[in-house]
Amino acid sequence: MSTLFRIYVKMKPHSFFTEGKHVITDTPFSQMETIDSEKGIVEISYSSDRIAHQWNRFLQNGILKEQLEKKWKKYFPMEEAIVIEEIYPFYWKHAVHYWKPGCNSKEEIDYWSQPYKSIPYFCANEGLSLHQGWVEGSFESVEKAWGIVTGK
Repeated sequence: MSTLFRIYVKMKPHSFFTEGKHVITDTPFSQMETIDSEKGIVEISYSSDRIAHQWNRFLQNGILKEQLEKKWKKYFPMEEAIVIEEIYPFYWKHAVHYWKPGCNSKEEIDYWSQPYKSIPYFCANEGLSLHQGWVEGSFESVEKAWGIVTGK
């Protein structure tokens, strides 16, 4: 299992976060995405595992805002400081799952898509796909379940 932590902030608009900007970095911010540059709404960190745990510890200790601003200065010294107004953190301790080595994932997907053939009960999510951990896997899984429902 892998942990994930997404941190959204509302901040004073900042020249670094232009509309549509997506940044992948080797800093604790991991991935950043501008949601609305005029309103200063940014996904300032999308991280996993060790980094996600670190951000969560900061959140639990009441120092997340302070640490985000401090680490921004450390890793982006050439940029102006960020001024965070609000934080919206989302932490998942068990966020991603994978097929075990040697597992016949196609058989498992076929079975779990409709585990009880006699009743109209269907399962669909990224875990029941060949693209686990990605939204594309959810789409793939829903299309499979919908195909069973419609007979297509």
